[in-house]
Amino acid sequence: VSSVAFAPDDSRLYSGGKDGFIREWSTLPKKKRDSVLVPFDEDWRTAAMSRDGSAFAVIWRSGLVTVWDVLQGKRIARLELPPLLETDELPFAVSNKGRWIATVLEDGSIGTWNLHEENPEQLTFEPIDGVNHPTIEFSPTEDALFVLRPDGQLDKITLPSLQRTTLLPPQSETASAHSVSFSDDG
Repeated sequence: VSSVAFAPDDSRLYSGGKDGFIREWSTLPKKKRDSVLVPFDEDWRTAAMSRDGSAFAVIWRSGLVTVWDVLQGKRIARLELPPLLETDELPFAVSNKGRWIATVLEDGSIGTWNLHEENPEQLTFEPIDGVNHPTIEFSPTEDALFVLRPDGQLDKITLPSLQRTTLLPPQSETASAHSVSFSDDG
C-alpha cells in the first residue's frame, strides 16, 4: 500500500499501491467489506476524497487522473494532466460529486479542471510567492478553492473566474499551517 484516503465520515478507507488496485474497506465493526473499485497497471501517486464522500479521485504516476462516483461504483471522469510538481506529498483536492479537481503543477501554479464540461479546460492560478506546497480544498458549494500556504496565508480563489481574495495574511515566520476545514453548512 502506497497511499490511503478516508471517507469524510471515516466509515470507508480507500487504499492503493503498486499492484494497481484501488480497494475500499469498511472501518465499521461487523461490516467486512473489501471491494475493488478498479484495477490499473501502475502505482498511484496521490488520492483525494470529496468532503461529501461521493467522489474519489486518483492521480496515477503517468499523470492520468481518474474520478469515481463511489456510491455507484462508476468512473465519472478520466483526464490526462500536464506535468505535476515533483514531491512526495502532492497537494490534490476533489470537490463534492467530483465536479472539480485541483493540484499543483510543475511550475508551482495551481491547476483546476471542471470535470462536468465535455472537454475540461485547465484553469491555472499562478504561484503564490514561490510556495509549492499549499493545502488546497474546495468549498462545500464548489464555487471556490481555498489555498492555505505553510506560512498561514489563506486565499479564496473564486471559480471559474480565478479571482483571488486574501482572507488571512501571512502569519509570523515561525507559524506553520497545514489544513483547511469547513463546517457542515459551509
